[in-house]
Amino acid sequence: MTLAGVPVAPELWIARNVAWLVSGSFLESGALHRAVGVRRGSLTRGEARLHNAHGLADYAAGDLDAARREFDRAIAADPGWVDGLYNAASAAALSDKPEEAVALLRRAAEADPARVQVLGRNDEDLKVLRKRADVRALLGLHRPPPENIPPPP
Repeated sequence: MTLAGVPVAPELWIARNVAWLVSGSFLESGALHRAVGVRRGSLTRGEARLHNAHGLADYAAGDLDAARREFDRAIAADPGWVDGLYNAASAAALSDKPEEAVALLRRAAEADPARVQVLGRNDEDLKVLRKRADVRALLGLHRPPPENIPPPP
C-alpha cells in the first residue's frame, strides 16, 4: 500500500552481519521520505539461536559434550548473548568444570544481571555452584540455599 509517492517493492539488504528489510514508498526527490516496515535483524544472533537450540536438544538427549560444543558455537557467533552464555555455564557445571562455569556465568551476568538472577536461582544445574559466595552474589542470593528443600512451584 502506497502512503505517498512511488511504491517500493520489499528489498532485503545485508551489511556487516545486519539484515535490513525495507518496504513502503518514497517521494521522487531522491531521499527516502517515508518507509514502512523497516526491520533490522542480527544474523549473528540468528546463528547463535540455532546453535543454542541444537545445544538444548543435545542436553535433553543427555549428550553434554555435544551440548557444550553447540553452546560454544553460539557464544562464538554472538559473544554477548545471555542465553548462550548461561546455557554454556550450566553445561560446564554439569560437566564438573566449576571454574569455567563461573566464568561463563559472570559474563552472562555482565550482559544481563536480572535475567541471570531469574534463571539461576532455582536451576538444578547450578545447585553445586550456588554454595559458592561469588555465585550467590551473581544470582542475588544473600545466604546459602537450604539443603534438601525443593524449590517453590
